[in-house]
Amino acid sequence: MLGKIARQSATSGIANEDPQGQFLSGPGRSGVRRMIGGAMLPRGWGRVINISSISSMVAGAHMRGRHYETCKAAVSMFTKSVAADWAQSGVTV
Repeated sequence: MLGKIARQSATSGIANEDPQGQFLSGPGRSGVRRMIGGAMLPRGWGRVINISSISSMVAGAHMRGRHYETCKAAVSMFTKSVAADWAQSGVTV
């Protein structure tokens, strides 16, 4: 056993040109949210760090496809949503 979860960080990016592969981080993040929240929320303390990109807000002229930007935008909105859900809990996102 490694002990109690106090911090969690996550990022996502492009591994290849497969459009379907770019969205795997979305459903995976929901599972992590349940696991991490289940550990941190009852204690009333924890830190979650999600790393996104400026590409979540600005479309790049040289992108081949929009998978990267879409994935980063999902990470940014997911972070804002979880932060709003957990704002009163003592867990910062």
